[in-house]
Amino acid sequence: MDPKMEGIYDNGKIEILVEMALQCLEEDKDERPTMKQVVKKLSSP
Repeated sequence: MDPKMEGIYDNGKIEILVEMALQCLEEDKDERPTMKQVVKKLSSP
């Protein structure tokens, strides 16, 4: 994590971010999420 965050972050949100990043790396384009899906997932509380 960025040292500027001083160890303060939400593990659940980090997991969602990593999961979404890995989905975006899928070889088959049909397996990747759309930008709308990415924004919705990352914006959800």
